[in-house]
Amino acid sequence: MGRYDNYHNTKNIKKAQKTLDKLMRKRKPDQYKIDLAREALDNAKLFESCQIFKSFNGRAPNENIMFSDDNRVMWFVKYLIPYDEITSYSIVENRVQHSHTKTKTKGAVPRAIIGGAIAGGIGAVVGATTASSKSETTYYSEGEGFFLQIFTKDGTRYSCHIESNGFFFNKIHPKWIELGTKLQSIIDGKI
Repeated sequence: MGRYDNYHNTKNIKKAQKTLDKLMRKRKPDQYKIDLAREALDNAKLFESCQIFKSFNGRAPNENIMFSDDNRVMWFVKYLIPYDEITSYSIVENRVQHSHTKTKTKGAVPRAIIGGAIAGGIGAVVGATTASSKSETTYYSEGEGFFLQIFTKDGTRYSCHIESNGFFFNKIHPKWIELGTKLQSIIDGKI
């Protein structure tokens, strides 16, 4: 059992074992599905006792990111990454650009009414379209969460979205900072 272990993955191990058993009982089992189920079971067993960063509000990594110090591997959303392959990580703010357009129209209502009175229903549309309008568009960007990115020796980049923890401002949950500290200690070779 690892020094920082705080989570037992028994539920996922039982689920993976049940899936494999179900596939094995079939009369004509699909070998590809059996191989995938066996791999899922082996991966779940790697994290039988592991470390996760959990919180009660659901904005922490929870079971999506697990560290097995005994086996020197981490589970990152749906990928198995050996500790020795990790070269760096980053937490980057997700900036999203928004636009807001205001349109002012002069004389559309009187022209539409007059056009409708003179030419019937068709004139109302023509009168409204010939009215002058002025549009003003404002662009602004704001933060909508963050991205955690992990880079490996072979140049692969793994990424996951981090939901903002702030109500009015874009903030990161403290458990993600703790996770970053853990990743840095892996990169530095302390684990």
